[in-house]
Amino acid sequence: MKNIWKISCAVTIVAAIAIAILFFQQRNDFVKARKNFTTASYQSDTLEAYKSFFDLNMKYPGITLEDMECHHKDSTVFLSELVRSKPVLVLRFSDVNCAACVENLLHQLDNNHSNNVLILCSYQEKKDFEILIHSIVIKYPIYLTDGKYFQWETELSALPYFFVLRQNLSVSSVFIPDNRFGDITKQYFDATKIVSPNDENK
Repeated sequence: MKNIWKISCAVTIVAAIAIAILFFQQRNDFVKARKNFTTASYQSDTLEAYKSFFDLNMKYPGITLEDMECHHKDSTVFLSELVRSKPVLVLRFSDVNCAACVENLLHQLDNNHSNNVLILCSYQEKKDFEILIHSIVIKYPIYLTDGKYFQWETELSALPYFFVLRQNLSVSSVFIPDNRFGDITKQYFDATKIVSPNDENK
């Protein structure tokens, strides 16, 4: 009787060990499969982000802005005066964009793109613009503009975006950042670090 009991215990222990091994094996397989799925999903989304960037710029070739008035506090200048000597990277947003999104992009600019940046924004109420420039630290030139000059599709996204503006007021490299793909945003900043003519001779 004791032998039967010992055999039963041994069988139970072996079975428990086998079940445990099988459980952990299946768990590892599940974790690996989930990781592979997540990686594949991220790669697919990244490719889609690159495609969106490409499609956006193919859809709006040859955009040229009007030489609009740009206001800051009590001064007014024309846009052409702000890009007279070199191209600039423009951050564009309006009062329909979330303040947190704008602050996040300003922070990213501080870390990745320290010069040749211009901010053009539109607000229905000038006082809201003034509140903005006094409520957050902005180290780049910022101007209030009329939103009617920016009626293209990117405005409908309700997200701030970037573009390169050249001396002839032509627009290129339109880019809408996505917080999921910070590496793409950094690549964009690296690609648009514009060297001024004076810097080229140093």
